[in-house]
Amino acid sequence: IARVSLDRISRHLAFDISDGQAQARGVFEELLADVIGKLYIYVSLLILVFFPLLGVIIGKPLQQISRHIDAMKHQHDGELHLANSHLLRVSEMEKIRDSLNDYQDQLATMYSSLDDKNRELWDLAHHDPLTGAWNRRAFDEHWKQINLLLGEVRLGICLALIDVNLFKVINDTYGHQVGDEVLKAISGCI
Repeated sequence: IARVSLDRISRHLAFDISDGQAQARGVFEELLADVIGKLYIYVSLLILVFFPLLGVIIGKPLQQISRHIDAMKHQHDGELHLANSHLLRVSEMEKIRDSLNDYQDQLATMYSSLDDKNRELWDLAHHDPLTGAWNRRAFDEHWKQINLLLGEVRLGICLALIDVNLFKVINDTYGHQVGDEVLKAISGCI
């Protein structure tokens, strides 16, 4: 058996770590660059295929909803007539269509109710509740409108101011109900 010295074994086992790290780093960087390049290509191809497909999958129902909403504007006798004469066929789209129709009906009812309430409020704000005659607010608004309509043209206008003498005596003697009837009769005569 031959004997090998410890120095000789050390020389065979010794290697420069810095050279190994640099070499390993170079191999790793090449491998990483190759993987990133291939990943970039695959992701690009996937995006090129997936997004147009996604656009078709999502876009078509959205276009149908859009056409449906446009058709709702042209509704006739409570029935929906689409421009292309086809209804949305997907059950989720049917739910959306029904929901939009319900919402449109609710809005129409609400607007009608608001118009009625606005007319009521305008009448209350411009008429005396007892006699129904126009009040001071109505007079002021109509006076402004007359001035705007006439502009620089000056016409003779007559304004009558009526005072019911001793009206307090009527209320005190016969009561407010009789006084109210007297005011209604005077208003009716005027």
